[in-house]
Amino acid sequence: MTRLSTLTLIGAAVVGSIALHHQRSLAPHYTPRHAMATDQNYRGAFEWLNLMRSNEATGMVDPADHMRMAKAVAAFNRTQAKEAVYNWVEMGPDNVGGRVRAICVDPVNHQKIWTGSVSGGLFVSLDGANTWTRVESFSQNLMITSIAVLGNGHLYVATGCTWEGISGTGGSGFVGAGLFRSDDNGATFTQALAPSAPWSPGVDWAVINRIKADPANPGRLYIAAQDPGGRIYDESTGVASTIGDLSPTLAAYDVEVSADGNTILYAAGSGDAYLSTNAGTTFDKLDGAPAGTPGVGFPLSVGRLELAMSPDDPNYMYALACTGGGAMAGAWASTDRGMTWYQIWPPGATVPSLDIFRDNQQGFYDNAIAVRPGHREEVWLGGVELWKTTLSGQPNQLAVADASPGCFFCVHADVHEIVFADEQTAYIGCDGGVFKSPTGGQNFYACNRDLAITQFYSVGYNTLGHVIGGTQDNGTQLVNGLGNTPNEASDLTGGDGFDCDMSQMDTNIMFTSIYSGSIYRSNDQGNNFGGFYDENVPVDPNAALGDGLGDFYTNFRLFENPNDPNSPYTKRVVYSIGAGDTIFPGESRPVGFVGTVTSVAQYGQYTNTGTEPIVGPWTSDTLEFVDRLTSIFAAGYTDAQGVWVTRQALDFNANPSWARVVTNAGGNVNCLEWSRDGNHLFYGTSQGEIFRVSGFANAYTISELSVDSAEYALTSTQIYSGSNPVTGLAPDPSNVDRLVATFGQYGGNSKVRRTENATGAATWTNIWNVPTELQGMPCYDAVIHKDNINIILVGTEFGVWATDDGGATWTHQTNGIQGVPVFALRQQTWNWQNNPVGPNWVKNPNVIYAGTHGRGFFRTESLVGIDPVNDPLSNVELDQVVLMPNPASSQSVVNFTLRKAGDVTVNVYDVKGKLVLTQTRRHLAAAVQNIPLNTEGLNMGTYMVEVRTGEQRRSARLVVMR
Repeated sequence: MTRLSTLTLIGAAVVGSIALHHQRSLAPHYTPRHAMATDQNYRGAFEWLNLMRSNEATGMVDPADHMRMAKAVAAFNRTQAKEAVYNWVEMGPDNVGGRVRAICVDPVNHQKIWTGSVSGGLFVSLDGANTWTRVESFSQNLMITSIAVLGNGHLYVATGCTWEGISGTGGSGFVGAGLFRSDDNGATFTQALAPSAPWSPGVDWAVINRIKADPANPGRLYIAAQDPGGRIYDESTGVASTIGDLSPTLAAYDVEVSADGNTILYAAGSGDAYLSTNAGTTFDKLDGAPAGTPGVGFPLSVGRLELAMSPDDPNYMYALACTGGGAMAGAWASTDRGMTWYQIWPPGATVPSLDIFRDNQQGFYDNAIAVRPGHREEVWLGGVELWKTTLSGQPNQLAVADASPGCFFCVHADVHEIVFADEQTAYIGCDGGVFKSPTGGQNFYACNRDLAITQFYSVGYNTLGHVIGGTQDNGTQLVNGLGNTPNEASDLTGGDGFDCDMSQMDTNIMFTSIYSGSIYRSNDQGNNFGGFYDENVPVDPNAALGDGLGDFYTNFRLFENPNDPNSPYTKRVVYSIGAGDTIFPGESRPVGFVGTVTSVAQYGQYTNTGTEPIVGPWTSDTLEFVDRLTSIFAAGYTDAQGVWVTRQALDFNANPSWARVVTNAGGNVNCLEWSRDGNHLFYGTSQGEIFRVSGFANAYTISELSVDSAEYALTSTQIYSGSNPVTGLAPDPSNVDRLVATFGQYGGNSKVRRTENATGAATWTNIWNVPTELQGMPCYDAVIHKDNINIILVGTEFGVWATDDGGATWTHQTNGIQGVPVFALRQQTWNWQNNPVGPNWVKNPNVIYAGTHGRGFFRTESLVGIDPVNDPLSNVELDQVVLMPNPASSQSVVNFTLRKAGDVTVNVYDVKGKLVLTQTRRHLAAAVQNIPLNTEGLNMGTYMVEVRTGEQRRSARLVVMR
């Protein structure tokens, strides 16, 4: 079939060029966060997390809240009355990774590598980090900061990190729970050292920054903990005792031990270091002491201090430090076992180009140093970038702070860990997961296959089942099943990614965002992106990156109406055709048109229903499409900038015009959603308010949309006022008056509320009817099932919760997804019949997608329901389904004719549309098939049985009686 080519546009003025687009290689990638926006607009990703997770009474993040809630969730799971019936399928990304602070190479088998994320769990690789497997026995989603394997093979995992603050820039919001031990290669774990009480500042063993195996004793472990400081753990006693005369009151941050166990370095106290050369019997403070005592020339008055020691020669020691403000303070070396030190790297203020923490001064966040084995004078340093230097050479940047596929001189920004397996093999832990150099730093490559620890803020989808999401420091990722594996992702736009969306009408179109209001669009499946603001939008001219409109988290949402007869945005597009050409809906943008298709005058008009192709032969060489697709795109910003919209986000043949529909948003916009008819826009703020903007069904022009115009046709109404930040809104896909809202912060109750009159004087009802100890759980997003108003799913700090009775009772949905934070939930509301294109346009009807903050994407198909009307095209591959016997008691047989060989799946759904039974048969021949169906485990009642093969399906009703 000949592909169609656009000849001309009729009735559409092209205003300017599409010079907005740029290649993906030019798309925004990592930029230090302080450089991205003006100080007054800067909060940072973790200020946002702080807002979501703080205690509503104190306004502060208290890890004790998290620990108490975790215990309450565990108790609920042991006794919950209903079964967790929704099965969640992991969707990756399996090639991206996330923030890693801990890597450990097995001392006996260098192909075995352990790593842990700050929120996604513990992983192990048996092939030198080429592939990873999640260690399911370590089920806690804790902040893993350090891993060690003792000489006896016992594995230790330390949790909690001083530098992962619970609020402020650089904090993940996850907490530690002590030291964990496995004596069976990770099959089981016990808690070797536990906090004496739920974590709060000053409680012991909640924050363990570093652990190191004692090379001289296979049953001992050195510990650097915030409280109780530097300790040594002896397996024979199970006690962590003080080390020599090292003060137990000093918070400890790093520890290094020589190969013979005699030389020990601790970073402890207020940027100080302590040295022992007698196996820990005594320690000297390295404080610039007089000649003849250890520490002459050692740096003073620094902030964070990281230490390194040559594994070959303990005389060679190194230190990397930032200032109290996080800027580069310099690096120092000693070649006489710590007696004297001299500076080998200048402070950032002296030589800015050598400031590895860059101008955002994040030396408290990313700070790592290690000595290369076999090269005692070569030291590697990690900050935003990865560098090295030698005592006799010049500083050398080892890798660019990037993670572009195919780049062999790149390591993702923000380095937290540097570990050598041998002289040539190095592993780097960073915000982009794990990177490896097998060549002593000559080249690098990412090692994130199956390291599913990506921290998503959002999730979007299209009718093909492709998913997209914005992440913490790993850009916006697309999983479309077209990579080397089904769960492989491609990076679209870099930095931190936030809200995103995809067109349901045109699967080529998608939208991404970065910080402070930066929004991008693509109409070629993400290969090229460009901004699309016009001159009406007051872009901040001082913003180095980002448009400077919003706070750190960028919010937007797209609405599409596939058949709006009142729309002035009708497009007439003329395509070239040839004799015998066939034109299918969806073949070119715009897709799914509903209206007329006109050839030359003598052929008259052809009315297309969106379900059948238009087939030649034609004697003319042109055909005209009339597209009534109407869209509206809304973006919410800070209080003063309000809410802006454009009706031309899908029009790539014009520069979209924007209008501000709300002058003052009443607070920083935190979430936006459209009503099912597109007439109402709901938005929630970080200050705890919900607003409704109405009248979009009759407002098309800029003057009708602009609040500053005399022709303004919209109304803005506050429909809720509270104090907790509004984290998510869920409009009912079947009723414009029903709206569910979720709220953040620990403490209080009523974290999920519903109104039945969202378009009027809304009144709200608490539907978060969970046990008292769970009522204060932060909730982040929700969906109302499109076919059943009683089914509501909520994403929380502890995974997905669901109700099937309108909120009267709730269950914790842990099948496949665990209790990882879920920041985004969305459902495909189009099904096989309810779409403007045709029965095979929607590949994912009713599928619900989850964006987790630490485990990547998930989906559930347990609520896809069943189509009571067989597809018009089903008889191509699959004949009618007959069930015998029917009614059935303990067994029935599914009888059908398979007209084309292939795989067959049989699904059984109950009357609520829940998947209750499924089985798959592989490689069936084209023949009459009889598949036994065991109904013994089904309750008495009516069910729908669906048979699928390829894209075809048939269904039949089954009654179970006994």
